[in-house]
Amino acid sequence: MPGFINNVMYIKPAYGRVYKTQAEAVADFDAGKDFKIDAGPYMSKRDVPAMKIEGYTTIVILRPDGRRHCIIEL
Repeated sequence: MPGFINNVMYIKPAYGRVYKTQAEAVADFDAGKDFKIDAGPYMSKRDVPAMKIEGYTTIVILRPDGRRHCIIEL
């Protein structure tokens, strides 16, 4: 499934948000703001418990151009 590779979920900021720092991206994730699974549906921190049950261990927040911005260990 796109957006999922080896227990890692790749997400991008939703609704055109762009972050200048990793701290901004993590703060919005921790605040429960929406992100878009790369080539998939929207998700937020509220989905983490289900992700852990499914075996996911890491979230990678991508920049709009697809480059890695920061990593969140679950």
